[in-house]
Amino acid sequence: MAALSTAERSAITAQITTKLEQLDNANDTMRRLLKQEVEDYRFDTSEGSQRAKRVKVTELQQVIEALESQIDNLYRKLHSGGLRTLNLRRKGRYTGYGIG
Repeated sequence: MAALSTAERSAITAQITTKLEQLDNANDTMRRLLKQEVEDYRFDTSEGSQRAKRVKVTELQQVIEALESQIDNLYRKLHSGGLRTLNLRRKGRYTGYGIG
């Protein structure tokens, strides 16, 4: 993988910023949901009706985990150094004439 250009780095940084804002919103929603006790209710009167439904905490937790994973992947992509040179060492002695 080649090194990232300046435009690619700024695009990834913008994506990270957006994902972090989404994660903050999801965490705020999770905190508010954990304070509530009612999951689904209906209130009917002769004047009208009201209905409220709460998002399942498990569904929101999956969204939060997905956002965290996406942010981690973007950071890895941003901090990848491009091509790297590795020195591999063989176990044992190598003479260059076959098995050694």
